Amino acid sequence: MCIRKYIIEFFIIILMFGLFLYLNQDKEIVNAQEVKYLKQNASYTIKLDEVDLNANKAYIVSELHGFKQNTIVKYDFLTYLNREKNVSVYVAEISFSSGYLLNEYLKTGNKKILDDVFSFYQGSTFYMLDEYQFYENLYKYNLSVSDDKKVSVIGIDIEHTLDSALYFYNYYHSDNVESIEDIIAQDYDDKLLNMLKQNIIASLNFYDEINWQERDNTMYQNYLILQKYYGFESFYAQVGAKHGFSDRLSDGFLSLTYYLKHDINSPVLNQVLSIMIFYKDSECLKAISIHSDLFYQQDKIKRTYKTNNLDVLCSNFSLIKLNRKDSPYTNKLIWYHLSDNKEDKVTTDYYQYLILICHSKSQTPIDEPVKLNPVTIYYKILKQIIFNK
Repeated sequence: MCIRKYIIEFFIIILMFGLFLYLNQDKEIVNAQEVKYLKQNASYTIKLDEVDLNANKAYIVSELHGFKQNTIVKYDFLTYLNREKNVSVYVAEISFSSGYLLNEYLKTGNKKILDDVFSFYQGSTFYMLDEYQFYENLYKYNLSVSDDKKVSVIGIDIEHTLDSALYFYNYYHSDNVESIEDIIAQDYDDKLLNMLKQNIIASLNFYDEINWQERDNTMYQNYLILQKYYGFESFYAQVGAKHGFSDRLSDGFLSLTYYLKHDINSPVLNQVLSIMIFYKDSECLKAISIHSDLFYQQDKIKRTYKTNNLDVLCSNFSLIKLNRKDSPYTNKLIWYHLSDNKEDKVTTDYYQYLILICHSKSQTPIDEPVKLNPVTIYYKILKQIIFNK
């Protein structure tokens, strides 16, 4: 009886093992294809395929905020496109008012304007020494090129900081208004002032409801207005990851990049190149708000992707074009992201290049505030809930 029991258990184990191999057979083949493709097509400098460079007008890199290497990629990609394609507009994920003021810094070199703009974002992942130095370096770069190649900044986001909106209004309008209510109570013929008003209202609504879809809609409408106002054609943008998907996600979300690529009114219709950044063995700085108190949390990130297939890339920077011949990324949806997507699409519907960054340090806050570990942060939250302090 005992022997019979062991025989049955043995056959059950064999059956389960065989079933496991069968269910994972296709996955192993696909993984092998991915690894082979990644190895054969990885490059270690910023250089696009010539067809991609010439066929597109919008070049959008999507990041996760808080990694030091992001600003290096941003500067190198922007100046590369400026040299190779005469791209002279950087579309930034910052408030319209801040973009205008940063342009004033780039034109004049007035450090007070740069300092003032960054002071509005204290406690955010924009308030970083790396970001500050990016604009300093961009100013220096502009001194080295002809006037027609000088880079300008266009902010297309809602007014995340009302201090920036107020500063811009008084700077642009040569006024001394002290209240946001005074700005939104007026009607304007001036397109930029009217845009400021609408983005203040959009900001108030966003932080009341936290509607991410409405924010991306507003960012796209801001782009349309500013593109027509300034008359630029091509541009480079570096935005948060969810703003950079070229197609619909299974939760129904339509990103800024989706509208740029698919909307019939888009000046860059079907001329958008999307590039997604992933990270491995890196450090990241996150901004944490606890009852209006702002802190920074430094995290060690093993990887920001699900599968281990990207681990085959060991360089600190790897750039892979995903739609070359025999690419598995053009045949099915290979989805590395931690959040699921069930759409019946292929990977290159969402982005056409992939960047893997390894061993990045975290960004450095300008005024070096206290960096709290997760245990300390959770303790502070619990203390505030229990003792209301």
